[in-house]
Amino acid sequence: MIRTKLAIVDDHELFAYGMKSLLEPYEQIEIIAVAHSGVDFLNQLKGLENLPDVVLMDLKMPEMDGIETMERLQKEYPSVKVIILSMHEDNQFILHLIKMGANGYLLKNSTITEVVLAIDRVMSANYYYNDFLMRVMREGLLNANPAKVSLDNMHGLTSREFEVLDLICKQFTTEEIGDKLFLSKRTVEGYRNRLLEKTNTKNTAGLIMFCINKGIINSGDY
Repeated sequence: MIRTKLAIVDDHELFAYGMKSLLEPYEQIEIIAVAHSGVDFLNQLKGLENLPDVVLMDLKMPEMDGIETMERLQKEYPSVKVIILSMHEDNQFILHLIKMGANGYLLKNSTITEVVLAIDRVMSANYYYNDFLMRVMREGLLNANPAKVSLDNMHGLTSREFEVLDLICKQFTTEEIGDKLFLSKRTVEGYRNRLLEKTNTKNTAGLIMFCINKGIINSGDY
């Protein structure tokens, strides 16, 4: 079994070590670092033999908050995926973090089952968007008065590209999309890259927001 290397970054020691204790029984997860600020975490990374695959990270921390830490990670350790774990529920704030490149966003009252699901999904699909986050994304776009367009004029997307886009929005992994559409992993990745180019988006969050904005998907179905 390939285990997900996980780091936990939170300035509240009770929460950080409580999360560590709750996650340790899961065999697919190996916790390799616990830090209490962005500075502490970045310093620990320098001494680790292997980088974490995923980091569960709080936002409000001393010395260096979660936003600045995520920016540093993207520049210095771009392979590390970030799941934000916070109590902030402001839509625009959350949307900003997703646009910045956060791979997931969980509220601190989430169940440990969902935390594990998010970690697994971020590893397999590169992102995890639950019902709460999909609602935030939809409401954020509705408040921005998105334009409505018809499916006949969607940036020249082909029917196959729509199929791939639909499955991406439903959080299927590259392998799962390939299995459903009888395509190789490389072909699916090619479709995804073309979709990013045609929709002028940078990541999966952008694709989903594009679909909601254009009325292609109903967030209640995803």
